[in-house]
Amino acid sequence: FIVPCDGEYKIELWGAQGGGKGIFVGGLGAYTKGNIHFMEAKKIYLIIGGKGNLPTSSTNIIGGYNGGGGTYGSPTGSFYYNIAGTGGGATDVRIAKSTTKYDNVHKTYISNNTDLFSRIMVAAGGGGGTNGDIDGWKSTGYGAAGGGLIGYNGFGTYYGEYKKTMGGTQTAAGAGQIVTTNHAGPYVNAGFGYGGAQGWAPWGGGGGWSGAGAGGSSFISGHNGCDAISKSSTETNIIHTGKPYHYSGLKFKNTVMIDGAGYSWTNVKGAYTGMPSHDGKSTMTGNSGHGYAKITYLGK
Repeated sequence: FIVPCDGEYKIELWGAQGGGKGIFVGGLGAYTKGNIHFMEAKKIYLIIGGKGNLPTSSTNIIGGYNGGGGTYGSPTGSFYYNIAGTGGGATDVRIAKSTTKYDNVHKTYISNNTDLFSRIMVAAGGGGGTNGDIDGWKSTGYGAAGGGLIGYNGFGTYYGEYKKTMGGTQTAAGAGQIVTTNHAGPYVNAGFGYGGAQGWAPWGGGGGWSGAGAGGSSFISGHNGCDAISKSSTETNIIHTGKPYHYSGLKFKNTVMIDGAGYSWTNVKGAYTGMPSHDGKSTMTGNSGHGYAKITYLGK
């Protein structure tokens, strides 16, 4: 987006929903909003999260675009999960052009870290849901909603055992399944900007500020409670500043953060409010389907 004239702009983002089917739908995406002043001709980049996917063959299932974690599944249910949804991708605004690559470990499309570091606002994606059958062993789990400052945990059953995946926070990516006793499938924990990839485990994690094995976390530069990263961060060393301001100096005011379950966040989780629909004429609990972004010119 090339800024057409100096002035105040309102930016709204909706994260993508995780994949799922039936009553075990993917978690809904989060919502972020803020007003910011831009100078004419400035370029910003909007990356729209893709809804989590479902299997069409017995193969690795790619996560939703922009960081949704992948998984493995089969549409037949002959051996692996017949319904294993992947995570939904985050929707974000950044000041560096995105260079996207396919990450075969996490089974998702993510950006190079230098591009991820330039994000000034992120609306988290939801985790994938599952409803499958492995040799008569039922596996069920709801997709966790995309989070505010903290992503929601995922949970479900696997071979009759309770499994849990942890949501992302401002400073830490989510963790994969907690292994209990038998039949522990492989998993890859989440990282900065992408969700965890699950193997035989129930689902893929949502993308976000810090990714997750469940729901991702959101971020707004200038929002109290957010924890920005230092410009000195590297792929192997993410340095958090303890402050909510992006290193570019760009920050939002009048910020709003609502998770995919419809709860508003200041520096803590607050009451249920719902989030605005894309056209602003109604409210909804969380965002379903693909992510969405909206820019409104507010004047000089």
